[in-house]
Amino acid sequence: RELVILKFRHQSTLTEGSYIGQSLPGMATILEVPSATTNETIPVDLDEVFLSDSPEQLHDVVHLLRNENAAGPLWTALIEACLARGRTRTALEMVDEALRTLPDPRDHVAPLCLKANVHLALARKAPKCEPEHLRAGQIAPPKDPHHPEFGSHNKVFLKQEYWMRATKDLENAHRIDPDSRVVRDLRAALAMAQGQLDRASKLWEIILADEPTHLVALMGKVRLPFGRFHVLPALY
Repeated sequence: RELVILKFRHQSTLTEGSYIGQSLPGMATILEVPSATTNETIPVDLDEVFLSDSPEQLHDVVHLLRNENAAGPLWTALIEACLARGRTRTALEMVDEALRTLPDPRDHVAPLCLKANVHLALARKAPKCEPEHLRAGQIAPPKDPHHPEFGSHNKVFLKQEYWMRATKDLENAHRIDPDSRVVRDLRAALAMAQGQLDRASKLWEIILADEPTHLVALMGKVRLPFGRFHVLPALY
């Protein structure tokens, strides 16, 4: 069966809730996997892979990446492709595949950051707390078949659960690369999402001291006064 692959985009700044169900600027639809035994590349058309709801084509791609000892950026590109097409559950599965397969821990940083970003995005739509009254019943599970909790009989995750998972992902990535700017940026976004505004403010300041035109940090600073209900300072 013909495999249907994606040029790796250079690592970019991730923001809370980005990627899921969104096409990314510069994202290709052909993944080019260098052969481990020849000088040729094997092209995989990701649009074709995701046209079918059957997991068979995607399993073939994973098998190919393993067999050809594909580099970390190719796994990252596959994860990004899943997210751009709204396949959140599959993206998390591909992160785990990448972490199991890639021998160099340094290649784990990008997948871990993507995983943290997914958990941040899922937290945004997750309930904040359990219903106060039993008569209200349990929280309805997600209806999106690509949501990682779809079809689960367990209690629906609250925001706190996803924040804890994002925190763990970022701790693991930071242990590997303490200087990662993506980890730094996501920690600021996580603090903002959790309402830890003083911590978020300090992190944004650190980012802006290093990169004065950092768009996400500038936007974060604008949002801070809104979080504190001080609207007027944010307008100037």
